[in-house]
Amino acid sequence: MVLLIDDHTDFHREFQKGFEATGVGLELKCFTKVSELSAEIKQLSDAGKTEKLKGLIIDLSNSKEEDASKNFSVTEIINSSFRNNSIPIFIHSAYLEYYEEYKDFGTVLKIKKSATSVRDICNLFKLMSESGFLDIFSINGVLQNTLHDQIHKAFTEQFKGREISQILESIRNASSSAESFRDRTRETFIRMAIRALYQNTISARKIASTERIEEIKVNAIEHFYRRKSDFLAWTGDIFERVVDNSQVIILTPRCDINNNTCSDRFLVCRIVLLEGKAKKEIARDVRGYLTDNPKTSGIKSRYLVPVPSYAGGKVDLTDYFILNRTVFEGANPEYSYLISLSDELTNEVVRKFSYFILRGGISATDETEAAFYAGTDHDIEKE
Repeated sequence: MVLLIDDHTDFHREFQKGFEATGVGLELKCFTKVSELSAEIKQLSDAGKTEKLKGLIIDLSNSKEEDASKNFSVTEIINSSFRNNSIPIFIHSAYLEYYEEYKDFGTVLKIKKSATSVRDICNLFKLMSESGFLDIFSINGVLQNTLHDQIHKAFTEQFKGREISQILESIRNASSSAESFRDRTRETFIRMAIRALYQNTISARKIASTERIEEIKVNAIEHFYRRKSDFLAWTGDIFERVVDNSQVIILTPRCDINNNTCSDRFLVCRIVLLEGKAKKEIARDVRGYLTDNPKTSGIKSRYLVPVPSYAGGKVDLTDYFILNRTVFEGANPEYSYLISLSDELTNEVVRKFSYFILRGGISATDETEAAFYAGTDHDIEKE
């Protein structure tokens, strides 16, 4: 079910036609008043049927008074849905410039009313519905229904014998209070459960029909994520310089950042942004760039392939320097956070940089003289 609010009923009819024409396969219920939409959402909640709700289409202004004041009463519904239900919210309005909230949130899609906006929204709903995306994150969706079972299985199979009691004893021995003992226990076992689930999810899997074991192939976008931890900068973070959009990647070891043995100074490598020609080269040999085949990427760089969340780039291992913490902090930092690499891709970049920086080299040697030795049959030992 998709709920739509717009005080102009012409849009009700347009969306109804759009849903039918594109074959979205979802029920569309339309409202002209915010109070009616709010009552419908409450009714679904009271009846325990919130899982039926798969999306919202919201016009910001739904009265002449709101047209004039630009104070939109529907914002509370947007806020509540964003906090409590992981469904797409399409804000379909002519007043988007008066609504600053939820910038760069991918589940809140702001689409200005236009000749094609209704069709665009209907096509997006069709894509999300056909792919099963709408069933993953909604209340009582795939994640909620299966995640507990998967975590339970992954977690319970981690322990043998007295391992749990030994872990608890180690935590109690290191804890300074009963409260810290409980907090540390909770954090430790939650991380263990999530790590076990994650590793099982990305490992090889047996195909039931053939009994053959195949390695799970991740989507390239899974190598990138938006970090939410409290560290200002972390190994594998990519930052963008505000004045010229140049990029750097943090290569300082995690332990040095965690313990601040780096003294708030971060080792970085510059990232060369990809142009059209470079992107075409990657497309022609994407496997070579993904796996960092040296015949493809060379020994002085590590390519990061383009994905929807990151435009891609080439880590130039020859261009490394130190940046102080001050360039990342403050109200107007010199460098702004862009995205982070997954642990495994971060380790790949760090290892390749280590290999490059540790090469030994040799003193400059006269090549003509060396060629003479290699090209003569003169046997020195027989003199």
